Amino acid sequence: ALAPRPGDLERFAVGAPAGWCSWYQFYDKVTEDVVIGNVDRLAQAVDPRHLRYVQVDDGYQRAAGDWRTNDRFPHGHRWLTDRVRASGFLAGLWIAPFAVAEASGIPTDHPEWLLKQNGAPLLVGNNPGWGGGVYALDGAHPDAQEWLRRLGRRIAGEWGYDYLKIDFLSFATRGEAHYGGATHAEAYRAGVAALRDGLGPEPFLLGCGAPLQHAVGAVDGMRIGEDVDASWEGIQGPARAAALREFYHRAAWFNDPDCLVVRPPLSLDEARVWAAI
Repeated sequence: ALAPRPGDLERFAVGAPAGWCSWYQFYDKVTEDVVIGNVDRLAQAVDPRHLRYVQVDDGYQRAAGDWRTNDRFPHGHRWLTDRVRASGFLAGLWIAPFAVAEASGIPTDHPEWLLKQNGAPLLVGNNPGWGGGVYALDGAHPDAQEWLRRLGRRIAGEWGYDYLKIDFLSFATRGEAHYGGATHAEAYRAGVAALRDGLGPEPFLLGCGAPLQHAVGAVDGMRIGEDVDASWEGIQGPARAAALREFYHRAAWFNDPDCLVVRPPLSLDEARVWAAI
């Protein structure tokens, strides 16, 4: 059923979560030192009761599908989350759960998990930063679901993250068919549900790049528009999306209109517009 989970109304009654995200300043060149430097600065400058999360975005991973840390994060996930928490914040992570790159080994080891087109594994992109050719997991396949479930358990339990941003969710709806004859919507929802099951009820789960309605009840927050940019033109799309999709907010999830980016070349008045939205 497309309905909020038990307890969501209580969760929606509290303030929307706020935090710092590495993406719009450092993009995929983020490093462990950069994150810790920002954590230290945040600890000096803000009240963690109101700005609660420190979220590491794309760039830390070995490959899409292998979400362990690369050489730019030599101490690993648990060391990082311990440092974030010791500074008074909660730790967040970005993944693209339905994206598996060649370098992860999954396309070679488990081709049966992949979505297909004309009988061949569907290549959804080629991203050297993600590990080469990128394929899409079939969320309807029971073994892929179990892999997603174990990934959720690792992220929350072993690595210690309190917040997870799951991106490029539309990859789950690609291809010509899904395992067992599932529809695109059923496969997408089943994959997200498996990840949510592994993650557990406590971590905040944010959807992004997603078909919206079929994630109701599985996520706590949802990106409801395109990426923001530090320009007047760059806030127009997210602002429009925030207006058109405001009815979801606190009813299905917390709306996420994307990050508060208010640096130059925005003027002070333009920055105030985006801050107000």
